[in-house]
Amino acid sequence: MRTYLIAFTLRNGSTLLCEHLTQNGLGRPTEYFQYPFGEANRWAYEALGVTTDDFGGYLRELQKQCAPNGIFGAKLTWDHKNALLEEARRHDPTVQDINDLFPDTKWVYMHRQDKIAQAVSVWRAAKAGRWHSLDPVSENNQPAYDYFGIFRYFYTILVEEYIWDTYFQRLGYQPAIIYYEDLIRDTPNTVMQLVDYIQGQTKIIENLDDLNLKTSLSKMRDEYSERIKSYFLEDLYNIGASKHWESRQKTVQRWLDFFDQERWKES
Repeated sequence: MRTYLIAFTLRNGSTLLCEHLTQNGLGRPTEYFQYPFGEANRWAYEALGVTTDDFGGYLRELQKQCAPNGIFGAKLTWDHKNALLEEARRHDPTVQDINDLFPDTKWVYMHRQDKIAQAVSVWRAAKAGRWHSLDPVSENNQPAYDYFGIFRYFYTILVEEYIWDTYFQRLGYQPAIIYYEDLIRDTPNTVMQLVDYIQGQTKIIENLDDLNLKTSLSKMRDEYSERIKSYFLEDLYNIGASKHWESRQKTVQRWLDFFDQERWKES
């Protein structure tokens, strides 16, 4: 069994990436570990034919039943990773890290270079309850601009990526780095790069001509997203959203420098 895990933050293109990987026979990667475990996750255990107290069986069946061509993939946020380890340790206190559950797993680290566009996208999705283009359009699809609401997601994205970076460095993992912007700009070569990394010597896809690049998803970013981004950028540079912030005069780069100086630790 070949296993790979995709580390991601919200609204950074991971759903599109997973669809491309699924279309090409590299597992059926999705957020298998986003829900509560144990009794609250009974439906998942029952679907796999195991009892709710058989966590080891749950993982084995999940890999076996969701691994066409013997390749299992999953994606997870930092919180998903922690929830998975917490559940695993409840059944086996000797579990220390993900590698104890998925030995020799390959890591993929998904980024979005435009962090502000990503923060706007998360804020808008959370307000409208529409996380990808297949979800129905909400009446609240154009929520009123909220500087602090967007800033909270911007801050969260920076912190979570810093924590992932620290995690990979501490454990000596060298994940394949994928950027959403590259996936959009040059889909064939970006997908092929990842296919080569995941499949290794077991060749499922030989070259670009063999790739299936069909997708059911479409880009959700529109003129309203761009307008909100411009409002946020102006406020972020000027910090003019309230008198409390006006004197701070922090810019995007100064916020990034702040994270480096403070050396945020994973928790």
